[in-house]
Amino acid sequence: MKKVLSIVLSLVMVLCMMPTMAFAASSSAEYSDISGEKCEGAVNVLSALGVIDGYEDGTYRPDETISRAELTKIVITALGVADYASATTTDYTDMANAQWAIPYVEYATNLNLVEGYGDGRFGPSDDITYEQAATLIVRAIGYTTDCNEMNGSWPAIYIQKATALGLFKNVEGSVYGTGATRGDVAIMLYNALDVPQVYADKDGETLSKRGEYNSETDTYNLITMMSILNKDGNSKYAVVTSEMADNSLTNIREYVGAAAKVTTDKDDKVIAVGDIQTTFLTGKVSNDGKKFTVADTEYTLPTSTDSYVNVKETTGGKGDTNAANKIVNGVTNGIAEKLTKEDKTVTIAAKISGKTIKEIYSVSDWTVSDDAVVTQSQINTIKNKQTLLGYDFTLNDDQEIDTTTFELVGVDSLEDIEVDDVVYVYVAGDDKEITRVAVGQDTVAGELTKVTSDGKYTIDGTTYSLARNEVKGTIDNKIDSVNAGDTVVASLDAYGNIYKLEADSTNRTYAAVLKTGKEKNAYNEETYSIQLLTADGNTLVANVDDDYEENYRKVIGDAAGPVEEATIVKYHLNSSDEIDFIEKASAENNATDKKVTSSGYYNGYALANNVVIFSVSGDDYSDADSYTVVDRDSAIGKEFTASYALNDDDQIALMIADDLVANDVIFGLVTGSGTNNSDAGSYVEILTPDGEVVSYDCSPTVRIAITEAAGKNGQNLMGFKVNSNNEIKSGNFAKVETKAEFLGGDDVTVQTGEVTAIANNRITLDSTGDISYGYTDDVVIYKYNADDSEYNVDGNTSDIEASTADTDGSTVAMFDIEGEDGVYDVIVIL
Repeated sequence: MKKVLSIVLSLVMVLCMMPTMAFAASSSAEYSDISGEKCEGAVNVLSALGVIDGYEDGTYRPDETISRAELTKIVITALGVADYASATTTDYTDMANAQWAIPYVEYATNLNLVEGYGDGRFGPSDDITYEQAATLIVRAIGYTTDCNEMNGSWPAIYIQKATALGLFKNVEGSVYGTGATRGDVAIMLYNALDVPQVYADKDGETLSKRGEYNSETDTYNLITMMSILNKDGNSKYAVVTSEMADNSLTNIREYVGAAAKVTTDKDDKVIAVGDIQTTFLTGKVSNDGKKFTVADTEYTLPTSTDSYVNVKETTGGKGDTNAANKIVNGVTNGIAEKLTKEDKTVTIAAKISGKTIKEIYSVSDWTVSDDAVVTQSQINTIKNKQTLLGYDFTLNDDQEIDTTTFELVGVDSLEDIEVDDVVYVYVAGDDKEITRVAVGQDTVAGELTKVTSDGKYTIDGTTYSLARNEVKGTIDNKIDSVNAGDTVVASLDAYGNIYKLEADSTNRTYAAVLKTGKEKNAYNEETYSIQLLTADGNTLVANVDDDYEENYRKVIGDAAGPVEEATIVKYHLNSSDEIDFIEKASAENNATDKKVTSSGYYNGYALANNVVIFSVSGDDYSDADSYTVVDRDSAIGKEFTASYALNDDDQIALMIADDLVANDVIFGLVTGSGTNNSDAGSYVEILTPDGEVVSYDCSPTVRIAITEAAGKNGQNLMGFKVNSNNEIKSGNFAKVETKAEFLGGDDVTVQTGEVTAIANNRITLDSTGDISYGYTDDVVIYKYNADDSEYNVDGNTSDIEASTADTDGSTVAMFDIEGEDGVYDVIVIL
């Protein structure tokens, strides 16, 4: 487990300022019960420095009180002198049950840091009060009664000094008469880490303890607990950069851009970030560039770039002008320019007075690289391929996702991402690795009462903006055709903007049409009706609202009777259970003999997680008994002809399918061959797309034919059919290429050429001009390993290079082997 060394005293996240300083939560706390607590940063730092310990069950128990003996040991350890505490006996009369504490209590007594009750007792198990804790820490810093300034009554003189030194900053408990908690003591001791140690000279004057001479400042370094515990390290004010975060022993990614005191160890790795000097604000720049609006608060921006500054290393004050850090998608990238309306929404780290932004220390510009409504396939790629929306996460030495290399907004961990969440991916650097993932999990349902021309929607009294108007990047907002008065459901992004808006799915849904009806009453008035097979497999007969009949006839027609072909509609019932909305699925949404891929695609479209699949036996589409409901998982790998309806996410919501045909063709690269003791006499080894190497028997003649067809280094994708004896017979193998009914089963599509462009899950080849080809989120990429002289399936999209003016691009073969669905699922880098 990584030890967390982040000291964070104040950090204001994106939309608001906090009135007081507070420890911020760390993302990787060592103890299970301090996440989000004020003491979290202090506990993690002191624990990492070896000053405090938790319990065997992994807890710290911040709300429990701490004993006099426990704090004595902690303070002796913080002073770096625990190794000198070696006493085995004591004059205190009540230490029999605290033998472990004798060395520390005796040493602290000899240093005049602690004293007993005056009757020979020390009280090792007694709760230490806030006054006693403050006294012990103040004395440890060097302010003892030998100092003239400490000649006052106890505890007042020590409480005053502790307050002056800032030891009570962020302490939650009372400082009078009560037992000090473990959490508050950690905060007090953390506050003491950078306080210069002092001593009293012979005249009682208080002097600072001096360390090594600093030739750069022509002064002596002052001794602190931190300088002792972190020997040969460094501490100075700086604007936190992405490079610092890359070289930090903990995750300080969320503090990139803040001006703060940065403490590093002897290897120049960051171990602490504290004394934050700036406030983070995320907002919009006005058209004239003079105002910065954060939520409902408007701030005045500086008029000159002289106020775009860095920080003084020694004091934390204003440094050089025209020197604010520019941060692009989480990566520090040069000097920031003056903000203008073109910047849209940005995050700044600034010093603020009232509603005036005095100085800006960094400008962070985040642009979404890709966005989506999360599918199960995408969740699987995070786990199995360590990618999201086609982009790679940075991996640690254990080849696991390194959570310190990116920000996570909206959820606590990647494991919390769920199907139908709204996700934004931000990438940066030449490798285009992920630097932020923003996840929206909230939905809002209610009456849409107002729609403005500038894209604001009021739902049940609350107004929301469209994501594409608020978030940088080409946001693919999915907005259904809705009007004021409709009941709607809005999916919000991580920042509270509308990403997806649709009519209430409980009232507007999909069904298969069985029959249509039309009757005339005594007044020769026509009444239209329709019989539907609903998503739950039940039949529904509904009349058409009189006011909607004209629209109904435009969609369904004026005839009545049973349908003669698969017909899917989206419909809505009013409060009287009458049809007041209906639309047909596009006539183009049909496919012949296509297969559902392993990742859930049919004819190039993903099956929605709640897809409804009707399988029809025969050609009578008007008889409900002809329909059978098939679950999504049962359709995976099956081939059939179908009509389907797409939802607003371009996913298949309902389909009417003919017979389902399984495919038993095995695909892969030939990685080895030879003879064996089987009846066939030979074998070939196949590297399948799931990464397994499988051996199949064959005759010597078939083995030679297979290896010849496999080509140089086995780079040609092959297809095989295997009999019950695990043997490949003549005629049951072939090189995969564009060929109808491959091995009597699927159609297969192949594209080969030099890559001229790769972006947004699509590849353009020089052999096909400007046409690009899409690939699945979990595309399998075969990559040749020169060291092992064989192909592996450990490739990813970052291994594919597009050609430039100076370099050739990768030559690849792309295969759509999953039923010619228009989405390529295997790529071989040749």
